[in-house]
Order: sequence, then C-alpha cells, then structure tokens
Amino acid sequence: DDVRDRQIPFVPQSERMSTQGKIDGLVSEGRPCSDFETSRTTKDGRRLDVSLSASRYQDHQGNSAGILVILRDITDRKRAEEELRRERDFSTTLVESSPTFFVAVNSGGKMIMMNQSMLTELGYTTDEVIGTDYAATFVPEEDHEELTKVFESLMVDQEPTTHRNRVLT
Repeated sequence: DDVRDRQIPFVPQSERMSTQGKIDGLVSEGRPCSDFETSRTTKDGRRLDVSLSASRYQDHQGNSAGILVILRDITDRKRAEEELRRERDFSTTLVESSPTFFVAVNSGGKMIMMNQSMLTELGYTTDEVIGTDYAATFVPEEDHEELTKVFESLMVDQEPTTHRNRVLT
C-alpha cells in the first residue's frame, strides 16, 4: 500500500539517473534489462545492493501493459566482494613492502607476479618478467630438474613448501 500507484520512493537519488535510463530504454525501445546492479533504500532507510532485471509485458491484445521488474538482494555478495578486495589489497601491500623476495608462478612455470624487492635486486621491470619462464630466466640449468620436481609436487600435493635455489642475476 505504501508504494501502489505512486512514484517509486525507494530508488536512492544517486541511482535515479541510471535507473531512469534503463526504464526509458525499456519503455521506448522494448530493450530488456538484465542483471543491472544498483541499490535501493528500504522503508527504514537501509541501503540494499540489488541486481535488477526488467522487461515489458503485454496485454491479451499485444499492447504494452507495463513493466515486470525483478530485484535480487545482492547485499551480502557485495559485502563479501568488498571484503575479498580489502584482503587482496592487504596481501598485496604485505608482499610489495617486504624485503623478502616473492614470486608467483603458474602451473606452466610462467611468472605471474614478482614483488618490487625482487625486481629491484635482480634489475628487472614487471613487463620484462611477467609471462616468462621462471626456471629459464632465473634458475641455473643444473637446478632445473630439482625445481621441476618441486613444482610437480606442489601441483599434486598442493601443500605449501619452501624451496631454496640459486638465482641467476
């Protein structure tokens, strides 16, 4: 009863323009809207993150009769995404600020990340090492077999390990 036949009161001012654009496209062109992430305000003033999908519907004569809007509350998902982003940022800060060398290598042996301490000490830039083969670039050839065994063990056992090897500079 609070919203029937009234202008929608739960669209926050910051979201009205983008929401209106979606509604205008739907009404004028029949362009459905799918998984549009926006927010809404509850009656008690809380803000909810929602995923909105909308389409026109027709009456029995085929005339446009209105808009069907489906909203899914994605507030918990958005909070979890934000928490993951903060954790990732924190982890990145720790790795980047550490004087210890860190390198991340994918299952094919290609480097996907190296911290600044290691780059600086070895005299490389990120662009020079990302995507290159770690062993071929930094490990003496006589240590390749041992390193391959360590990588294979990590991929199978998925247990953390520390491996010390000589690094070419």
